[in-house]
Amino acid sequence: MESSKQGASIAPNAQIPPAPASLFFRLALVLGALSAVGPLAIDMYLPSFPAIAHEFGSSPAAVQATLAFYFIGLASGQMVYGPISDRWGRKPPLYFGLALFTVASAGCALAPNIQTLMISRLVQALGGGASMVISRAVVRDHFGERDSARLLSMLMLVMGLAPILAPLLGGQLVTLLGWRSIFCFLVLFGIVIPARHSPFFAGKPAAGTAPPA
Repeated sequence: MESSKQGASIAPNAQIPPAPASLFFRLALVLGALSAVGPLAIDMYLPSFPAIAHEFGSSPAAVQATLAFYFIGLASGQMVYGPISDRWGRKPPLYFGLALFTVASAGCALAPNIQTLMISRLVQALGGGASMVISRAVVRDHFGERDSARLLSMLMLVMGLAPILAPLLGGQLVTLLGWRSIFCFLVLFGIVIPARHSPFFAGKPAAGTAPPA
């Protein structure tokens, strides 16, 4: 009896019924977009390093430091958003993170020097960490074991494809519109991301709660 109670506490979503197919794939699209925020911001601007160094008159090491700043912010943000989303629900930290990501992306696009770009990248990562953490938490909130495994595998697919496709897209933007267009694209991505209109982020449901229709 005691062991069964412990098993129920470890896997509270085991009693959640399977989600309808349309609902499942709609949320997969939303969470896939959220999961892509980090890889896009990391890999899209890699082809622009020479252009950034040339415009600012900076060394390659200084431009590479903007990537290091992003990793520092991303690691720090993920440690914060998890406990906050558990305490206050998914929506407030997610929206705050997306807003911070969007504003910092605009700061990157308008950066007048390499130092401003470094700071903007740090702030951008602090915001982007929210989507990477909360997208996985929502899967656990709303889906049973089978659907959770399916959805998490899709998110892993997005995380694997985004670093491959992002430099290709970034390279085309650099060639056609300049390196600042990459961050303009990230601004638009942060504004129109489907999660802003999803009912799944209203809060952390109780154990056994089925996903909203």
